[in-house]
Amino acid sequence: MGLRAFDKAFVEEAIAEFEALTPDLSPEWGSMRPPQMIAHLTTAVRYGLNKEEHTPPEGNFLIRHVLSPILLSGLLRMPKNIAKPKLYDASAPEGTLDALRTEIEDQLTRQDEGSFDPPPHPALGDLGPNGWGNLHTIHIEHHLRQFGRKLRIKD
Repeated sequence: MGLRAFDKAFVEEAIAEFEALTPDLSPEWGSMRPPQMIAHLTTAVRYGLNKEEHTPPEGNFLIRHVLSPILLSGLLRMPKNIAKPKLYDASAPEGTLDALRTEIEDQLTRQDEGSFDPPPHPALGDLGPNGWGNLHTIHIEHHLRQFGRKLRIKD
């Protein structure tokens, strides 16, 4: 059983779960409301698409060479209240599902064309196209779980 692919089917299920969240819903942990979480996810996808300013590396050897492979394999869930790279602190205060869907569709198109060439992740290092897809799967599941929603992420 492996990690579920970051593909159109996964994205459609995730968007349906996001649509069920009301803007004023309180998270089970953390402080972001759903519109802020959507902006946060949109920034993550945009960064991988080279649409956000690249930030300096923040991860250390342990994070890049031990934690990253374990996390991206799906063996561990993303921990609650995990420190996020500095680039996410500048996220828009509110985001829309339309904006998130647009950026995700851009990534999926680039993946299908073989033209998705993401930068290194600030904390996790060089993930490559498949690693970025895995990260988005895990990241989306993490934030849905934050709001009490569940999404199957493993095949």
